[in-house]
Amino acid sequence: MAIASGCDIFGLLKTRAAQRLGAISYSIYLVHGICLHMAFSSATLREFAFGSITQYWAVVLVTALMVTGVSSLTFALIERPGILLGRGVLGRSGLSRADWGGKPVAGDMKAHGT
Repeated sequence: MAIASGCDIFGLLKTRAAQRLGAISYSIYLVHGICLHMAFSSATLREFAFGSITQYWAVVLVTALMVTGVSSLTFALIERPGILLGRGVLGRSGLSRADWGGKPVAGDMKAHGT
């Protein structure tokens, strides 16, 4: 609720890194399970991770970096082109987001009655 009403946690949510993670968040959601499975399906890596709490968090940190990297790639190569394609299709059809049940956006002239 606090974030929805404009709280930026002392500027933390306005940083470039936070904005980038927000942009790729759907890709992170889709990719994280696959990366965790890959990391912990290896018996050797799993034994190493469960050797101590430090080793476990080291594996989690490396996996988080892998998730971020793979998610950035899938966002740039799949998600962003798909979004642009969808906007192009909507633009050529003369429809707006509001026609499809979406929230109107600032650049969506038909949704604002103009």
